[in-house]
Amino acid sequence: MLKNKLSLIVAFLGAVSLASCKPDKGEPPIGKHEMAMLLADVHIAQSLLSNQTTVAADKLEKDRYYKSVLDKHNVTEAVFDSAVAWYSRNTGEYKQVYLELIDTLNHRRVRM
Repeated sequence: MLKNKLSLIVAFLGAVSLASCKPDKGEPPIGKHEMAMLLADVHIAQSLLSNQTTVAADKLEKDRYYKSVLDKHNVTEAVFDSAVAWYSRNTGEYKQVYLELIDTLNHRRVRM
């Protein structure tokens, strides 16, 4: 199951690399390490949501999960969106974030 998720992450990185725009030389709204930790929690939330069976509360449940992840990291939705946009324009930096994210998810899996 984790192997499939890691394959999806690698595919996502490939897509981001192919669709990259001109790099942004400014600083990202969220640093690489914090972004990796935040995205790890986002992916875990997505995994938990994918195991939910109720469709009626789907949107409400998703909003609650994502809000709790952003709150945990003291990040607003606007800042997170800006960070995703920044990293999408700076694919080399995004790749580093996802390499750390993969290590983090593997480490968390081993601890379970």
